[in-house]
Amino acid sequence: MRTTIDLDDDVLRVLKRRQREEGKTLGQLVSELLAQALAAGPPPAVDIRWTTADLRPRVDLDDKDAVWAVLDHT
Repeated sequence: MRTTIDLDDDVLRVLKRRQREEGKTLGQLVSELLAQALAAGPPPAVDIRWTTADLRPRVDLDDKDAVWAVLDHT
């Protein structure tokens, strides 16, 4: 089957080098590489764990003098 695809110049350079090394046509090489990539399937999901902490005030908010003291130092 024939089709047209746009490739980045650097990708095409690498493909042409591999084509010469492996003695295959560009179409054969691209088909094989795409088949391998598609057979591999999607990459496994990464389990992300967020570490959290309670961000309580570092000053007694009921003590207005303590609050003003903190504000004066910033």
